[in-house]
Amino acid sequence: MMLRTFLLIFFCGIIPSGLVYGSAFDDDVRSEAELDDDFRLSRQEAAADFRVRAREISAVIGPEYQAAANRYYVKARNHFVRMEFVDAVDTALDGYRSYPYANKAPHLAHVLVKVYAASGFPTSTRRWLVDLWERYPGYTGIGQAMNEALTSAMVLRDRGMTIDMKAEDPRESVQVDDISLVLAANNIFRFLAINGDRKTVAPVAQLGLARSLLAEGGKDKIFNARLAYNDFLLAYPDHPLVFDALIELSISHLITYRGPRFDVGVVLDAAHLINQAELYTREDPQRVEIVRHFRSIIRGWQQDRDLYAADWYFDHRKWGAAKYYYQEVINRDASSDQGNRATAALQEVPSDTVPEPPMRIVDWLRL
Repeated sequence: MMLRTFLLIFFCGIIPSGLVYGSAFDDDVRSEAELDDDFRLSRQEAAADFRVRAREISAVIGPEYQAAANRYYVKARNHFVRMEFVDAVDTALDGYRSYPYANKAPHLAHVLVKVYAASGFPTSTRRWLVDLWERYPGYTGIGQAMNEALTSAMVLRDRGMTIDMKAEDPRESVQVDDISLVLAANNIFRFLAINGDRKTVAPVAQLGLARSLLAEGGKDKIFNARLAYNDFLLAYPDHPLVFDALIELSISHLITYRGPRFDVGVVLDAAHLINQAELYTREDPQRVEIVRHFRSIIRGWQQDRDLYAADWYFDHRKWGAAKYYYQEVINRDASSDQGNRATAALQEVPSDTVPEPPMRIVDWLRL
């Protein structure tokens, strides 16, 4: 209900009453593979044929034809404004199918985009958005239609997942409530990432796709999410969402960290990304706090790792290596809990031992 209310406020400016989310239409969800692999070529060929036919008959279309289409459009638009969504769909479909070559035909298709976007049906939203894009390349309202579809997809995505940049443990930053909503929104994001405005629509859509991979989880999906975030950063290095992308890319590394006994390469990668994100804080207090928050966590995990290594060497009487890692903990932050423990433990290392080069982390993990 929250989704429906938000979208109706966005599209209509008023709040409906007595409506049930998703009750107006039967919307079978097809996979992205079905939409883009099985039907793309036939759809594009049909659209090309339609454009040729439209040019051929445009000269013989009379005013009665145009007027009839306009009546359907006015009626469908009024139904939509009054939130009579079923009637809006029926009227727009009848007008569109009866007068596909009229000047108001793309406007009728746009009404269908509006209705399905406002009602939270991503597959149908995308279907009519594609019709507008491919059949009516000169339609002046295509930018508005894309923004409406983008808003609908973002609301769906945000209902399905959230990323908490202030979570105490970054491994709990990605909260997934309904992955099906996230994947459904991707039907729209994929189209908009390719065809949307490069300053506003496409970047948001591309970042949405990266987030969905992060939400799905799993080694392969997280790896692909990192690639998607990198693609965004390469394509839109000056976009306002670069800061968010860098933080979320950092999170994609941190959520795979398994503790001080394991490889800390992901922690170091995350630390480098946080350093980059600092360049995009723009002195925004919230962004500055997010950078500080992640640095504090990463520093604590590095302290835990080095202290664990030092204790391991101490227990195995590798005095030189133990001294090295205790000192690393102290040098990084002597006032931390780990620093205090390292200072005390360092006093217990025999002072008459012969210094030896520390082993690599990978070496002591193998023992």
